[in-house]
Amino acid sequence: MPATEQERARIFNLQAKICMGILDGTFDAKKYAHVLQEFMGKKGGMVTLAQATEILGKKKVISAETAANAWQQAVSADICICFSEETLRQCAGENKTGDHDWRLIFIHSLSLYAMHKIRGTDPSNQPCFRKDEWWLRQPEEEWASFKPTAGYYLIDLQGQNNGMDWFAQEQEIAKLGPEYLRLHETIFIQIMFTAYMTNNGERIFQGGWHWGVALSYSGERIIVGDFVGMGPDISGNEGIPPYPYPGSPCGNGDLYVIIMRKPDC
Repeated sequence: MPATEQERARIFNLQAKICMGILDGTFDAKKYAHVLQEFMGKKGGMVTLAQATEILGKKKVISAETAANAWQQAVSADICICFSEETLRQCAGENKTGDHDWRLIFIHSLSLYAMHKIRGTDPSNQPCFRKDEWWLRQPEEEWASFKPTAGYYLIDLQGQNNGMDWFAQEQEIAKLGPEYLRLHETIFIQIMFTAYMTNNGERIFQGGWHWGVALSYSGERIIVGDFVGMGPDISGNEGIPPYPYPGSPCGNGDLYVIIMRKPDC
């Protein structure tokens, strides 16, 4: 459908703002992100934090400011929420069924190593990691040093597809569509800690595990869960293969997958 005269005017104004910034030397990524979000909001596209909170509910949103205070990290005030109103309303509707727990959460670019350094292993200072973590030793750097891109993530914290092998889970995720992905373990751990620090000590996945995307140095898939007082269980050196076996978390139905939505912009 051709753009209306009003839409063409908005596009022209957006281009003018960006060009003026380039010409006067004031253009930067933060300014561009702010201008773009303003433009998309007028088009009915991406949402503001206030709109996201109204759609999903206050308990389903952890803002950049709230997450930054919890982790003592600096963040920009001009952070885009790259999800449309349509996407958020769809997720809010799925939450009402009780089978999903979609939340919009700001994620910092922190590796597992960095989070461990910040939170430590002292149970009197919650939340914390477990002592003598096997992944602190080399050669697990390839996955334990992974840093997610900072920004807002839309994540279903209601575990799905338990009691099946990793490849069967992948097939179920594919059925949802290309906009759905398996969540990386590092992001899930950050969510565990952030939720605890910002939602009155909420403990996500006290009795279950998430099967993520990473592989340990020896080739086992990493699982994360059982978030209790001594810290989350991070396993990957105990011979857990990508299929169920008697007595394994997967075989017992306790091994789930946490799913995220790709950004809309």
